[in-house]
Amino acid sequence: MPQLPTTYRDVFATATYSPGPDGELHVVLPSRCPFASPLDDNCRLHVDHRRERKTGPGFPVAVLACATHAERRFTAYPPGHFPYGREPLLAASPSGPLLLDGPTGELSWQNTLFQAAIDAGVGVRWHTDSPADDLLRRRTQGRRLERIERLLGVHQSLNDRDREEIAARLQVPTMVIRDAAMRWQDCWTGRGRAVETVLTAPQIDATFLDRLLSAGYVSAAWPRPARWCPRRRVWLRARPLPPPPKGARDPPTNSRGETRGALGAASEA
Repeated sequence: MPQLPTTYRDVFATATYSPGPDGELHVVLPSRCPFASPLDDNCRLHVDHRRERKTGPGFPVAVLACATHAERRFTAYPPGHFPYGREPLLAASPSGPLLLDGPTGELSWQNTLFQAAIDAGVGVRWHTDSPADDLLRRRTQGRRLERIERLLGVHQSLNDRDREEIAARLQVPTMVIRDAAMRWQDCWTGRGRAVETVLTAPQIDATFLDRLLSAGYVSAAWPRPARWCPRRRVWLRARPLPPPPKGARDPPTNSRGETRGALGAASEA
């Protein structure tokens, strides 16, 4: 599989946000940009502008620029969010930690990308006759369900090697994903249950969001993720995709140009 581009337009960077003197959330500015080498301490970052969002985080996200690396700008997504996402991948505080459900102390999938699959698994179908700005529309549920299937390795277009790569990123046994894919049924309820089998398998800890983001990189859901770690003053990145096996051909693409075939490696994020 060809490597994803590494230009500034394809950077997927996350950083924490904290309240400012005006009471609004502002990005905690990294001390270096994602384009710098590990030994480069000459970055001069500033907020170029803030992007208003109708959906997503619920507050303007910062677009950062580096005076040292001219013409390099990138969006600093808050924890739990991803490029072009209308909903979070996981519920997380702008300061970083995952948000847990009060009564259960567990992650809540409501109002996240995964709600589409959880609802499908229990037979809940979203609205078919709602306004266009309704986030819980039937077509939206279908699109998100397919995206989640790819992210977690149960989509029927994936092969065993794909599933091994995604399992390594999620840190779950490969057989969990393979078994879920084998039990996949061509109905929304069966598909939702296959997703839930994988979704409940990983250990839920402080690294879970990083592991999900790394799995999404493997399945080409977004570019290689990089998370700014203020304590270590480094960008923590998912391990890059390895080259294809020697002599392997480029994988085929479907009618929408989505890439299939060998993907990714284990996560170090």
